[in-house]
Amino acid sequence: MPAEDLNIYAGWRPETWKVAFDTMGGSEAPQEQAVKDGEQAERPEDPQRDGYLFLGWFTDPEERDTRQAWDFGQPVETRRTLYAGWLP
Repeated sequence: MPAEDLNIYAGWRPETWKVAFDTMGGSEAPQEQAVKDGEQAERPEDPQRDGYLFLGWFTDPEERDTRQAWDFGQPVETRRTLYAGWLP
């Protein structure tokens, strides 16, 4: 131990969450995003899929109700995979 008083300070950094995208058979998936806790993910460019209409990004790969699509204005507070919803 040092002979003099010693000050020790805590170092803090915000939690970072990964947001991944699965196009569910569409064009190449957007790059995974690292989002600081409480901040928003950036909406990627819409994927393409021949013969299908893109409905949005969903937390449930089976969801097709556009009222349940991920709101890119909401904060990210956990790791997420967002799935493309398609209508044939």
